[in-house]
Amino acid sequence: MSADHTRDSPRLFLSEEEAAAQLGIHRTTLRALALDGRSPIEPVNLTAHKRIYRLRDLERLGGVVE
Repeated sequence: MSADHTRDSPRLFLSEEEAAAQLGIHRTTLRALALDGRSPIEPVNLTAHKRIYRLRDLERLGGVVE
C-alpha cells in the first residue's frame, strides 16, 4: 500500500484548528471549551495536549447529517 492511500480514503477526523475553523471560532477558544467540558462537539483526546474532532459530529451540529 502506498503512502498516497490517505488521499483516497474519506476523512473521519479534523484537527483542533480545522474543527475550530468549521465552527467559526478560534482554536484556543475550542481548546478552552473542550478542557472545561463545554465544547459543542466532543473531542477525542489523543494525548493530554492533543485533541481531534470527529467530522461526523461537526456535520451533525451543522445539520448536514441526520
